[in-house]
Amino acid sequence: MAALTVPLDSQAPGTGRVTISFVPTFGQTGQLRGNVYGVNAADVKLFVYLFIPDIGWYNASSCNPTAIQGTGEFSVDLSSSIMNGYATRFNAYLVPNALPVPC
Repeated sequence: MAALTVPLDSQAPGTGRVTISFVPTFGQTGQLRGNVYGVNAADVKLFVYLFIPDIGWYNASSCNPTAIQGTGEFSVDLSSSIMNGYATRFNAYLVPNALPVPC
């Protein structure tokens, strides 16, 4: 039922890595899942953004960071809005805890 067969990766040299490993089928809501590697989860915040055509980019967790488990796993519940099921792009950003992130 996964919409993607190849994980989406984001990585810069010398930093952590975010992999989005599962996205619900287009038109459906559910859990977007992934993993964070190469950083201590206690030292960073994870922000996940969705792009919905004709609407634009917005934070998947209402301006709150997404929780990272001790294993590096994370999930985002996309059921909060029926429009989330129509997202066509996803970005995830690791931000140091010391850096303030405006909504």
